[in-house]
Amino acid sequence: MLTQQYSGRQAYEFGLANSVVPHERLSQEVDRYCALIKNNSPVILQLQKITFNEMTEYAEDIPNPTDRYAKHYIMSEEAEERRLSFIERRPIDTSKNMPLVETDKN
Repeated sequence: MLTQQYSGRQAYEFGLANSVVPHERLSQEVDRYCALIKNNSPVILQLQKITFNEMTEYAEDIPNPTDRYAKHYIMSEEAEERRLSFIERRPIDTSKNMPLVETDKN
């Protein structure tokens, strides 16, 4: 919820990444993970994929909160500011933030 960017090393330390390697070793690391995956049961891998696909299909039928509560957010001054601050690698100008939206769970 902090919407911060982290280095590869930080992501690894936080448990958000399995490994961090220099770019020149990336292909070798991908091969290493593929070999680990291939050691798993084909049936279990197939069931995991089926489960993931079914959950994804289920979630597609649920309108996302942005569509339900802030339909025009993507065109808002706040959204534009956040995109630009990310691209320009600068702090966000929070004065552009929109007010909270009303939901049935507030």
